[in-house]
Amino acid sequence: MKKTKEEAERTRKQLMDAGLRVFGSKGYAAARLSDIASEAGVTRGAVYWHFGSKKGLMFAILREMVNPYFQIAVEVLGSDMEAGPKIREMIRRVMDAIDDKKTFLAHEQLAIRFMAEHPDEFEEYHGDVSGGMKMATRLLKRTIREGQATGEIRSDIDARVITGTIGAVLRGSAIMKKVRYLNLLPGGASQDVVDLLMGGLEPR
Repeated sequence: MKKTKEEAERTRKQLMDAGLRVFGSKGYAAARLSDIASEAGVTRGAVYWHFGSKKGLMFAILREMVNPYFQIAVEVLGSDMEAGPKIREMIRRVMDAIDDKKTFLAHEQLAIRFMAEHPDEFEEYHGDVSGGMKMATRLLKRTIREGQATGEIRSDIDARVITGTIGAVLRGSAIMKKVRYLNLLPGGASQDVVDLLMGGLEPR
């Protein structure tokens, strides 16, 4: 019996969730497709059908981690708002999306481990997602330069430095908020982070 689109999407999601758990516990090299299929409650053939290979599954899991944030950035930074409010809204929405992502830390840990243990494959993955990342980065730098030209954003700092700093703050603050025992960034602190960051970008 032919599977419906909904059933196929459900199987794909089950495999990605299982892959996140198995890759996270065993590592990419030691994980077997049979382990992942068993964890997902499907046949190994389903992995090949949906992802083509173990690497294809890993890349899909990692793409799921970053693509939604790139999409938010591109949507907000491509709007007609002025530069300052646009950057503020982008930071807030990305942070809120990370807050809503229950598997953020598991994805982050998997990405770091994969990068450290399999740098060549990670570079290939990076090229796979670079389109969305490059577009978001390009729009952010353009927005920063527009704000510098209008006096909304301080012009004594290179736009590339501001872009990198925003990315680092987003990622770092997300980790701090997810690691609850640190108790450094409580839930609902997104607006405070935005205010601190944007305050540092205002002209002196």
